[in-house]
Amino acid sequence: MKVLPLREAYDFGNAKGLKDDIDQIQNIQITWDRSYKSTVRRGKVIKLFQQHNILNEFIEKVWPEANSQKGQTYINRCIRIANEFDQYQNKSPAPQPKEEKGTSPDSDIEHPAEFALESHLAEFIGNNWNKVFGMQLRIYRDEQGRDGKEYDTKEIGKIDFLCQDDNNDFVVIELKKGRATDRVLGQIQRYMGWVLENLAQGHEVRGLIITPTSEDEQLRYALKVAKYIQWKCYKLDFSLVSPEGL
Repeated sequence: MKVLPLREAYDFGNAKGLKDDIDQIQNIQITWDRSYKSTVRRGKVIKLFQQHNILNEFIEKVWPEANSQKGQTYINRCIRIANEFDQYQNKSPAPQPKEEKGTSPDSDIEHPAEFALESHLAEFIGNNWNKVFGMQLRIYRDEQGRDGKEYDTKEIGKIDFLCQDDNNDFVVIELKKGRATDRVLGQIQRYMGWVLENLAQGHEVRGLIITPTSEDEQLRYALKVAKYIQWKCYKLDFSLVSPEGL
């Protein structure tokens, strides 16, 4: 059963004059004790389309897989989860955490100096893309004109680099940025899953983690069973020389 394609649903809703409602669904902050963030959005889209009597048209034109018993079961499930989120939000609105001075979202950074260096590395890679990757990869650009540098998924964070190869298969690139191995590995897998569900349209999705060293045994073991994720290390060439004549 193919899940409701959110990107196509957003485009369909916008074309039907529901841009404000679609923007609200896209930008809603989903904070609760469950993990069905995309399902909440899908349920809200379905309810919106039902409210405006355009769900059947959407199914016919864009999502024919839903025109079945399994499809109706899936639709009911999305609506139920969206309703449960609304009930949770109305019952106990989640307070926004205050960011203390000196903290950052990457609270599990293990090596601050490495984090600072790789923040500049991302800029260098973006500005020297062809020198780093040649013609093997190109930066992805979506239908709204957004490119794949720090690509905002609107749901689960920003991808360092989202790219495509000559076969239009997707490659998700993440710099380790001093973060714990488990954090960066889980993050790239989430991004890959999001791309597979929302953008791939039958194309493959691979991952690439870039680190400053190969001496990461945790990452080495983890990638032995993650066949769709590659690991590359970068090298910096820096030296001091004396001025001529001195």
